[in-house]
Amino acid sequence: MPIISLSIDEETLSELSEIEKKLGSPGRSKVIRLAIDSLRKEVSLEEEGRGISNAVVTLTYENHVGEGLKGLMEQFEGMIKTEIHQHSEGVCVRVFFVRGEAAKLRGLFRVLRGRKGIKSISVNFI
Repeated sequence: MPIISLSIDEETLSELSEIEKKLGSPGRSKVIRLAIDSLRKEVSLEEEGRGISNAVVTLTYENHVGEGLKGLMEQFEGMIKTEIHQHSEGVCVRVFFVRGEAAKLRGLFRVLRGRKGIKSISVNFI
């Protein structure tokens, strides 16, 4: 198996070690491979989707990012059917139920992933 070098900050390294312990994983490399596999499956679902699709999107982001997202969300307003928004210790959490053409949903996900200040995005197709 090839060995690669990875640069991450101390906080992320600490979180990675915690995840490793909780999963009882044999090493951090295994945890990273599991995360990559999960993301690969998500991307595959996004790419293969055709026609009308439904998905649940969960975002976490820094509080100050919210205003910038407001305008972005208006662009995709017709696809957002339900939204839940919660503030928690300096981080905002938003959960969206979205429905629309698969190609437009992929566009939304790409835009969200490219936004600065977004800590995480999770997409689950239904």
